[in-house]
Amino acid sequence: MRRITTILGALAALALVGCGGEVDETFTGTLESGDDLVPEDNSFVDHHTFDTEEGYQITIDMTSTDFDTYLLLQDPTGATIAQNDDVADGNTNSSITLTAPSSGTYIVSANSKTSGLTGAYSVHVVASKPGE
Repeated sequence: MRRITTILGALAALALVGCGGEVDETFTGTLESGDDLVPEDNSFVDHHTFDTEEGYQITIDMTSTDFDTYLLLQDPTGATIAQNDDVADGNTNSSITLTAPSSGTYIVSANSKTSGLTGAYSVHVVASKPGE
């Protein structure tokens, strides 16, 4: 019985470690035939999720050497709260920076700007407490 209590205590401690809003994660993928499609333009899209807390600073960067990237971010209610096509003139990578309006699971949609484009990409997500 003592061993079960120790294991349960360790699992509870691990669960608490994951409760913060800090995120530093990279998603890699490939837009390809068979992926979900964006209804407005039939471009391929992959979805990735992360959890953070209200007030945390979120920065998302998407890069690809295969296509013109497009990022879209949805909050925990499913509302679109940010989107970006090009970081700057002549740079077809995408970036979003904002403060999390609420705690929960966010959805990052990795997309190409133009329908039918395929290829590899990387999405880097960072969420941190302001001032850190």
